[in-house]
Amino acid sequence: MDETIIEIPQPDAQEGWQPPTLTQNPDAKPRDSQRVSDVFFIQYVICLLLITAFFTARCFAPEYTADAAQAFLAHTHAPDAPPAAALLSQLQ
Repeated sequence: MDETIIEIPQPDAQEGWQPPTLTQNPDAKPRDSQRVSDVFFIQYVICLLLITAFFTARCFAPEYTADAAQAFLAHTHAPDAPPAAALLSQLQ
């Protein structure tokens, strides 16, 4: 948010009364880049919290996390979908 500064000059004997001056101090970063960095930071914190929670649960109750680990392995080691396999074969 832009900051507005109001400067009120002291009356001078030679120049007399002078009107106040308004100056704006814009933010160092544009608003869009602030929003992007905020979203990235929030995603980073959530990711760290999820990883910490998973490994804490794995240390104290490994039987609860065994199913989640097996599901993760099954989904990450699944074979390629047929369209992706066809595209890869054409690229080779």
